[in-house]
Amino acid sequence: MKGFPDLPRSRVSVEAATHSRPGKLTLQVCGQCETVQYPYREVCRNCLSNDLSWQAVDGSGEIIASSRLFASTHPYFRDRSPYLIASVKLRAGPIMVARLEEEGLRPGTEVCVVHEQLSDDRVGLVARAAVM
Repeated sequence: MKGFPDLPRSRVSVEAATHSRPGKLTLQVCGQCETVQYPYREVCRNCLSNDLSWQAVDGSGEIIASSRLFASTHPYFRDRSPYLIASVKLRAGPIMVARLEEEGLRPGTEVCVVHEQLSDDRVGLVARAAVM
């Protein structure tokens, strides 16, 4: 998916892209309390430690809400409308927003969230139906 929006990114977001691998889910994990972090941050949301490392985590979870983006002012999303998205509660803890890979995935559906390559230097999150 070339042409992803060239929007400003924080240092932590750029760092996240360097640790992300397509087909895997890599998130920050606190070295003090082991809390999995999302969104990406400078300090732990639980204990405020700055001892955060990037680790592969289990991307399995459940859709808690889904929607379709029908209109956008940005050409990337406008050209891909409707753009399916979902909030996913991971078993690892955080709630993430990810692109839905297929139609028909509704709240309560078990999914797996992984990184997908969007362009040469951009990765995104995609939720896929869990394989039972």
